[in-house]
Amino acid sequence: MQLTIDQAVALAHQHQTSGRVADAETIYHHILAADARRPEALYRLGLILLDRSDPAGLDLVRRAIAVKPDYAEAHMCLGNELQKKGRVDEAIACYQRAILFNGDYAEAYNNLAAMLQSQGRIDDAVAAYRRAVTLRPDYFDALANLANLLQGLDRPREAIPLVRRAVELRPDFAPAHAHLANALRLDGALIEAAEQCNMALKLDPRCALAHQTMGGIHFDAERFEEALESYKHTLELAPDAIDALVNSGLTLGRLGRHEEAHATLRRAVELSPRDSAAHFNLGNALEAMDRIPEALIEYRTAAALKPNDYQRQNNLGMSLFLLGQFDEAAVALEKATALDPARTEARFNLALNQLITGNFRDGWKNYEVRWCQPAFIKQKCNLNKPQWDGRPPAPGAGNTLLICPEQGLGDMIQFVRFAPRAMQAGWKVILEVQSPLRALFESARPKLADQFVTWPAPADKEFQGVDTLIHVGSMPMVLDIDPTAPDFDARPYLQADPDRRAIWRERIGPATGPRVGLVWAGSPRHPMDNFRSIPLSAFAPLSRCGASLFSLQLGPAAQQLLQPPPGLQITDLSDKIETFADTAAILAELDLLITIDSAPAHLAGAMGRPCWLLLMQVPDFRWLMNRPDTPWYPSLRLYRQTQRHQWGPVIDRVASDLSKLSTQMRGPA
Repeated sequence: MQLTIDQAVALAHQHQTSGRVADAETIYHHILAADARRPEALYRLGLILLDRSDPAGLDLVRRAIAVKPDYAEAHMCLGNELQKKGRVDEAIACYQRAILFNGDYAEAYNNLAAMLQSQGRIDDAVAAYRRAVTLRPDYFDALANLANLLQGLDRPREAIPLVRRAVELRPDFAPAHAHLANALRLDGALIEAAEQCNMALKLDPRCALAHQTMGGIHFDAERFEEALESYKHTLELAPDAIDALVNSGLTLGRLGRHEEAHATLRRAVELSPRDSAAHFNLGNALEAMDRIPEALIEYRTAAALKPNDYQRQNNLGMSLFLLGQFDEAAVALEKATALDPARTEARFNLALNQLITGNFRDGWKNYEVRWCQPAFIKQKCNLNKPQWDGRPPAPGAGNTLLICPEQGLGDMIQFVRFAPRAMQAGWKVILEVQSPLRALFESARPKLADQFVTWPAPADKEFQGVDTLIHVGSMPMVLDIDPTAPDFDARPYLQADPDRRAIWRERIGPATGPRVGLVWAGSPRHPMDNFRSIPLSAFAPLSRCGASLFSLQLGPAAQQLLQPPPGLQITDLSDKIETFADTAAILAELDLLITIDSAPAHLAGAMGRPCWLLLMQVPDFRWLMNRPDTPWYPSLRLYRQTQRHQWGPVIDRVASDLSKLSTQMRGPA
């Protein structure tokens, strides 16, 4: 019996869908011999040829579209082939035409979403995936794709119901359980996430995604060794799994194994040069190894690949800051702050950048977010009182102001100078002060406060009647302080007690040449101590300068005196230093203090005593940049690194100037 063309088309399609492809192909050729413009035959024969990578198939699909422009399936097929060739814009246009001619084409929406996602058009991609899922609630691929995208956008709560539905559709599919586990992990539900991971691994012990997600669960629970083991299993199954490599590198960093982290993340970058997370975490590893110029390169790349990410812009800004590139740092930190105003890390870093470059008004204002930073939270006074705004007390209102300490002793010394201004404005000032500073502050003239209490003081006993409070580091903001202004009062405000001076004068005794105090290390708890402190051995050049050296060094670094550098004779005064009142008396009897950035430098400045301060290349914000002096303390001379970590040239300059000072003090021969 002779078949009609319609019947032949139907029969060929039946063969094709049943796997009898050769029979179908023969019939399609017969159909096209009879009717070369039959669109179904052109399209379906094109599919057969494309399945065996015959480029003639694409021509047949194009001919089908030419004959039937509204052929949605053909547009979809053409889009798939163009996508394989990397012609994304053309593929998107094909998927959009498929949807135009078939508005219910869920597969076209799914493929369109994938292409939009690849172009970074995330909102459009989410909308297209959602349309696909709406059209086909049981469309597993679209459910999984949308869930993965939402997880990547840190929206796991939206992803969870989608992956739950995917698990319902394919309960025996291990990766579905693994995806659900990851969404639950990102939402903080670690127990259920682990259960889903275990289910996935029970279904398929070689499910790399399940091992990777289990690594994330261990990481979030700070079980870093276990996390590393899970990532190891992942990489054994999938050696080029970028996320596992990145997470493995991140975990190694948490374990302090920075060299291994660097090697792992370097491999991730080599395998996936456009993976922003790989570059970002490689930057973190390099920064941990103090290879800041290299870290900057990685942060730049990470931020370029993902420009609207808060943390990438923040880290980029801070690496620029550490290298003294302040204008560029400001751009990155301002962008981070604008991206997420509720987060404060970048705003705090921006404050440091503004203050070190002399933008005090904005800097002091942004510096207030320090109380949101982990290093500061525990220092904040928890007394429930309003912050002083810098104005006199209101008529008829209470007039008792509490000034609270914060940070280090040097900060307290630097900013306590503003306490008398509060008294002048009509406030009764209670100054809460650290024990080592109390005697020094109580003896100051003019007086610093009406009442002194030792920190930490019991609020219920010491602070009854307090009306308002302020932390000492906030006083420059409320008083609108600019130390570079012509009217800034930089006069000394601390003095040594005469009786203590007499005691220390006898202890120091007569000396040959200038009497020079030396402090080479700060508190090891300071986050930048490795950069500001200097080993005593580096000061060997001072042995040839004709000065008498005295150690004021306290803490663990004082042990270095047991093995001083050859030729360096130094008298240790530290064993009898009890408080900063003693330090002040010593400074009053010495001709000069040479010190790293530490509290004695602030004390010397507050007393108006000569001090040579040795600073790392990008120092604490208060020392500003590119000047040999400081407006805060006119008696200080600043010796700055010109290269990171290079103290030798700095100490050579100090030694040269100290030799000149010794010659001047000896007078003419």
